[in-house]
Amino acid sequence: MERAKMNFWIDAAMLAAFIAVAYTGFMLWFFIPGGYQGGRNASYATENLFVNRQFNTALHDWSGLALTIAIALHLALHFSWVKGMATGFFRQKRKKPR
Repeated sequence: MERAKMNFWIDAAMLAAFIAVAYTGFMLWFFIPGGYQGGRNASYATENLFVNRQFNTALHDWSGLALTIAIALHLALHFSWVKGMATGFFRQKRKKPR
């Protein structure tokens, strides 16, 4: 039962990090205009939904790192399953005798 709880919390962390990455990526792509551009971007420091571009970019980067770590943990916990599936997938099929 302890392993099931650990899987649940890692999966919950993956979901939370994915939502943060998706939301901040969506905000950066559609609602907060482009990057620094050498001081020529007049709307660089604007805020959207009370969040500026610097904070949104930092949150996007850190939540992406958290998602990567959670995925690595998830794969490490399920390594035997992944190994078994890969072995079965790449194993040559035997011909049945007639």
